[in-house]
Amino acid sequence: MKYLTGVFLVCLMLLNSSVVVAGSGGGSSFPVVNGVMGMTPVVTNSCVAIWIPVPEGKALSGIWWYNNDGQVAFPEVMLESGSSDYPVSMSGCRQVAQNVYGNSSDWSEVGFNEPVSCGSQGLYVLFRFPEGSEQEGEGAGGGAAFGFVEGGGHEGWMSADGEYWVKVDQAFGFAVQPVFVDSESGMIHMNGIVAGPEMIGVVESSPDLKTGLQPVSPNPFNPATEIRFTLEKTEQVVVSVFDVRGRKIIDLVDEVYSQGRHSVTWQGRNQDGLRVSSGVYFARLQLVGDSFTRRM
Repeated sequence: MKYLTGVFLVCLMLLNSSVVVAGSGGGSSFPVVNGVMGMTPVVTNSCVAIWIPVPEGKALSGIWWYNNDGQVAFPEVMLESGSSDYPVSMSGCRQVAQNVYGNSSDWSEVGFNEPVSCGSQGLYVLFRFPEGSEQEGEGAGGGAAFGFVEGGGHEGWMSADGEYWVKVDQAFGFAVQPVFVDSESGMIHMNGIVAGPEMIGVVESSPDLKTGLQPVSPNPFNPATEIRFTLEKTEQVVVSVFDVRGRKIIDLVDEVYSQGRHSVTWQGRNQDGLRVSSGVYFARLQLVGDSFTRRM
């Protein structure tokens, strides 16, 4: 079955057998896998991001995952730390493995070139899809896809370009099993970007700030998102939301803001307080003589 998620399709396929025999790896039992999921189309930088909470004092040295097509190699596996709210841009990630093959319709393991610990809630493991490898079937020759566990597994996201992410329904968790080792001095330690509540509403002054509109978070969102911007100096600010036809939906603020970092919340409603339909919108920061726009 297929369902539309943004500008691409996430494809779910139930396995012919209702039960996949659990194996053993890394000292833990594997969960039962109910099916596989991939995406179409698969273009440059199409990828998945799987959220792995990392316990205090541990480092992630690799993962087991349920792989669909053993004939397909994932060009890169990458890591970034942060929070479970929303993955960061793929351009800021650290590569930990290249040209990764798995087994067909079976659990597979990838070890990272070195263990990585983190100073945040956990790590995102990103698999970049090989361009053109759409999921077309189950097993060898069926295309790049990951196993999922109904009502369990690890939460994750999919992206057509490594920048804008669509969260996979929590009913279909990724079939992965992290491999941890003890964190030691000298290991790579990633602090990453936290896009959680601790960043909302922060006001920070700095002479090095550049005026601009930052990526909204979360994005995609339901029902609300934070629109963040920075100012080099005190200015009159208008923050508005427009639809894809250029029609103004709402003015969120129209007032003077001081130098620093700021954020405002859009609750997904228009000027009359009515909730807008799901789709693509644009946040616009309007200043005297300048403007900035971000896609949501």
